[in-house]
Amino acid sequence: KQYWLNGAKYNFAALANAGTVTLGTDLLPKTVTYTADQTDLVYAKSAQYTGKESGNDLVAFTFQHLLSKVNFTVNNGSQSATGYSFQVRDIVIAGASAGTCDVTTTPVTWTATANNGYTIADITVDNTTASKDCGTALLVIPGAVTVSFNVDIIMGGQVLSTKSYTSAATTLAPANSYNFVVTPTVGEEIKFTVSNEPTSTRDTGVTVQ
Repeated sequence: KQYWLNGAKYNFAALANAGTVTLGTDLLPKTVTYTADQTDLVYAKSAQYTGKESGNDLVAFTFQHLLSKVNFTVNNGSQSATGYSFQVRDIVIAGASAGTCDVTTTPVTWTATANNGYTIADITVDNTTASKDCGTALLVIPGAVTVSFNVDIIMGGQVLSTKSYTSAATTLAPANSYNFVVTPTVGEEIKFTVSNEPTSTRDTGVTVQ
């Protein structure tokens, strides 16, 4: 247990699931070194508080997600065409897999230190499946990414044709959630879209005493 000192100035910060942390001159986290996995990364900094003899205020934190959340969905564009199925395979999201984050900027600033990207398991849809996603969303380092994959058109267990696709670059922002949607349709070009949710959907405000 710690006690407030009357007239003393206090700064508070919290950082969850970080790797290496570099402190600033105010002893608060400044730079975070991180390698992407399935673990989220969140940070909060309070306003400065002045200690009082009694009745000190609660310390207010708003935790910010420093990573981007990515889902991958395949929509069946030919569900009514009985007998056809699509396998989307060799799915790769090319982008930063490790980096450093400057938490003193608004928004936070990421600098990539490795670009190994991310892989997603194959997804198959048939005439009984309108849509299917990757199951577990990825937590990725924000920045520019491209997506590549192959689509097999299958009937009766035989691959009729294969199409390859590579998307244009999409810039992922910290604390945003994205869904990469692929819609293969027999006889048509592959449709690839990106939808995202606003930052506020992933921020959580809490107070601690």
